[in-house]
Amino acid sequence: MGLAAVAAIICRANVASAAAATWLTNPFTLVPIWSLAITLGSLVLPHEPGQSLVPTLGLDWTDPGSWWGAISAWLLSLGKPLLVGLPLAGLVLGLLTYAIVYFAWWFWIRFERRSRLRARAARATGQ
Repeated sequence: MGLAAVAAIICRANVASAAAATWLTNPFTLVPIWSLAITLGSLVLPHEPGQSLVPTLGLDWTDPGSWWGAISAWLLSLGKPLLVGLPLAGLVLGLLTYAIVYFAWWFWIRFERRSRLRARAARATGQ
């Protein structure tokens, strides 16, 4: 969080937004973010038609001792799609968030200006 705040100061960005953005990734949001990243990475990376880059997790439900090895192998196989997808997801989500905040702020400023103009017009006609 401190590093994000320093980077925001250097880049002349919003310090509060930069600090708050570091809280975005937590145990509850990790799975959706990684799922999006793996999906985006799989879409971008070349592969055979009909072949999925993301392997399925094959657990032997009768042998819980083998689960750790199966999960580790599965996570290691996600390397390329995850490595490509995380920066891509950051770029896509960053641009999307920027556009949403930009247009929401534009709409709010426009609404406030119209309200002030109406109030001025009402005062001018009321005098």
